[in-house]
Amino acid sequence: MKKTLLIAFAILVVAGTYYFFQESRSPFNREIWLSSKHCKPVQEADKRLPMFKDVVASLKNKSREDIVHLLGEPDPESVLPNVKKDMVYCLGRSYGLSMNWLIIHLDQKGTFAGHEILKAD
Repeated sequence: MKKTLLIAFAILVVAGTYYFFQESRSPFNREIWLSSKHCKPVQEADKRLPMFKDVVASLKNKSREDIVHLLGEPDPESVLPNVKKDMVYCLGRSYGLSMNWLIIHLDQKGTFAGHEILKAD
């Protein structure tokens, strides 16, 4: 009986983990991304977070102008004033708690050089 419960529990953990990671990632959809500009409305902004991996993968070798064409104008410079950044986009809240931000770094030529995800309360 204990062995059966342990196996059932293990299956639930594996299935739950798989479901969580599959549900937490979605392909980039420009229309949805642009509809949640500057994290407003907040409900829509949370739809950006699952797309960030696809977004970042598409930024390689892109210029600032290409990025703006794809993602829209970045959030205002006043957002995260103490953070070194070239461009910043709100990704929404994870689990309704911390706000997530996509920080984009450009090289001297103005081309995508890297990114980071910043969580802020």
